Amino acid sequence: MPKKIPTFRPAWMLKPEVKKKVDQARYDRRPDRREDNAFYTGSPWRKLKTSKLRQDPLCQRCSTPERPVAATIVHHIKERKDFPDLELDWDNLESVCASCHSTHHGYGNKGRAERAGASDGTS
Repeated sequence: MPKKIPTFRPAWMLKPEVKKKVDQARYDRRPDRREDNAFYTGSPWRKLKTSKLRQDPLCQRCSTPERPVAATIVHHIKERKDFPDLELDWDNLESVCASCHSTHHGYGNKGRAERAGASDGTS
């Protein structure tokens, strides 16, 4: 049986899965992320997030009775940076799936259009 041909990979060229972890760690260490990291790793947020996902385990945006989609993220309806007094307000939270959350925040073309107000205005 033939063996796999060895691949030369310089030290600066990381495997994609390792590069993703390194990039995420570098992003988390940025000075502008310290306050967010402190909030999202704090006990009050973790408890509220767990309670919200227990009460609303399905995505509140795309889940239907015919096609249930599990929610994995608790999203602030009004952003924390704009409304810091609502960051722990139950009524300002919605349970969403990763796809809906990414779309809303502009990780896809549709999300950018929603934030710019070019869609149906339900963002």
